[in-house]
Amino acid sequence: MFSRNNTCVLCDRENPDLFSQLAVGQSPKVSSLPSHDSNQRAVSVDHYDLRNMNGLQFMVFACADSRVCPTVVLNFRQGEAFTVRNIANMVPPYDQNLTISETLGQVEYIVVMGHSSCGGIKGLMSIKEDGTTST
Repeated sequence: MFSRNNTCVLCDRENPDLFSQLAVGQSPKVSSLPSHDSNQRAVSVDHYDLRNMNGLQFMVFACADSRVCPTVVLNFRQGEAFTVRNIANMVPPYDQNLTISETLGQVEYIVVMGHSSCGGIKGLMSIKEDGTTST
């Protein structure tokens, strides 16, 4: 299941400045995001002409937790990333979304984005080697 992780890690070795390059032009920086205020909502949304976009550069696997929005956290514009959300941001050994994107040759970077206090990860980590879970 984890054999593809080694391939993804190679990207970091080939281009150690990848995440710094991705952060160029981001405002605010991910590391400087303010705490979330549930009473405040975004007042404007940027709209882009999706017809002129050349394809997706990013594919993001993220947790389905509604408190964490990968588009906001990573500061993506509309149409920049294909997002797959599921419990515990899992990337199964075979994922039809990944296969389609690879076949079309659109995705340059695959990002697996987790978050703190993830209940899905907590559940996965509680599975013992014999397959039983603790409660």
